[in-house]
Amino acid sequence: MSVDAAVAFGIGFVLLAVMVLVGWSLKLRHRRREIQHQEWMAALEKGVPLPDLRVLEAGMGGGARTYLLHGLIWLFCGLTLTVFLVGVWLTSNTAPSLDVQIRQARELGYTENQIREMTGMLRGQILVNQRGPGFPFGLCLVGLVPAGVGVAYLLFYRSETRLASKEK
Repeated sequence: MSVDAAVAFGIGFVLLAVMVLVGWSLKLRHRRREIQHQEWMAALEKGVPLPDLRVLEAGMGGGARTYLLHGLIWLFCGLTLTVFLVGVWLTSNTAPSLDVQIRQARELGYTENQIREMTGMLRGQILVNQRGPGFPFGLCLVGLVPAGVGVAYLLFYRSETRLASKEK
């Protein structure tokens, strides 16, 4: 098995495992809600008053603290992704220096005239490449999307806690 096939197999396995775990989690959540619904319907049929549903809903989802947790997770995942991509951007310029390329050309048997011609072309390429690495910097900003989602969660958490404190 080649390296590319092994990598593709590994990525496929990880994606399949994630899909199975997400599906299983959703099935468990759905089953929990079905059982809760059956309990509520049985209580209504017997004439037993239902408990305050807001308390139950907050208990199931964790209430406003859930938004704090989700916000922090999204924010730090986005910031971590941005830092990682900036690191890739900074280290992606892997072209050897002009001196190394000239030495390699001599080792390969090029004449001095050929090396001078190549050096002129390489200097032009080096001037063009000095603007930055080949990895586009704009791609580094992709991490700001999940960070923005995290900020939105945190703002919502803040507004919910303020609203709850005013109601008390």
